Amino acid sequence: MKKMIIGLISDTHIPDRAKEIPQKVFDAFSEADLIIHAGDLTSPKVIEELEKIAPVIAVQGNMDRARGINLPSAKIIEAEGIRIGVVHGEVYPRADTQQLV
Repeated sequence: MKKMIIGLISDTHIPDRAKEIPQKVFDAFSEADLIIHAGDLTSPKVIEELEKIAPVIAVQGNMDRARGINLPSAKIIEAEGIRIGVVHGEVYPRADTQQLV
């Protein structure tokens, strides 16, 4: 029985920090059955590009919210009987991890 392969990515910041998703990502995710993007896409086109590989589940990062990209702030999914919580997480200042609770 084939196990599900899940690709996880975050903080792509396309097109702010790079013009496009690097080819390395497409290569690494080529066999993925599902891709999880944990926020800071900064462009909905990132989802469109990743969906050429596999279905995408995405949550909103702080930079997405600032740009009006409407995604849930957190999501719980189930894959092969395993529950996975997805959240971008914003910690200000960085040392205060209690904000993630």
